Order: sequence, then structure tokens, then C-alpha cells
Amino acid sequence: MPGSRDTEPSPAARAQSSRVSSPLDAGVGASETLRARVLSAAVALVGEVGYARMTVDRLVRLSGVSQETFHECFDDLDGCLLAAFEDARERIAAVVTSAY
Repeated sequence: MPGSRDTEPSPAARAQSSRVSSPLDAGVGASETLRARVLSAAVALVGEVGYARMTVDRLVRLSGVSQETFHECFDDLDGCLLAAFEDARERIAAVVTSAY
């Protein structure tokens, strides 16, 4: 259609929409589901605004969890980002290992 653009949603918008249902949610407890939502939002947010502009406030708004829940899961923003990195590393290793 002339004048319309098919654009991809931003990573943060995708993380926001994944709050409703996420493949990470299947078969895990409530606290692990919340943790997975925060990790997913952290990856999206660092991709969108960069590490220097990330804040816990932005992250909890995007993930839909409270500050209290964030701090129950992680000591600080750095700990959350390290956990997101480790989670990604584990998922990649599982895929690579299963391919051999």
C-alpha cells in the first residue's frame, strides 16, 4: 500500500509483547518465569538504548515486574546483564552440543 511502511517492532517492543506469553515460561515456576522476563527485557533494552542508558527503572517497566522482584532475582543491573549473558551462552552451547 503506498505510503505505508512495514517496519519491525523494536527489541524493547518485542520484549514488552513477550510478557504475555514466552517460550521461556513453559514448565518453570513463577519466580523463574519472572526472572526469564527480566532477562529477555534486559537483552532487548541493552540492544535498544545501550548499556550506558540502561537503568533498573527502565528494565522493570519493560519487563513488567516490580523493583522488589528485580532485586529478589539480581543484586544489581550488572548482575542481571551477566545472568542474561550466561543464559544466552548456555542456550547456544546446548544447540551446538546437540548438533554434534
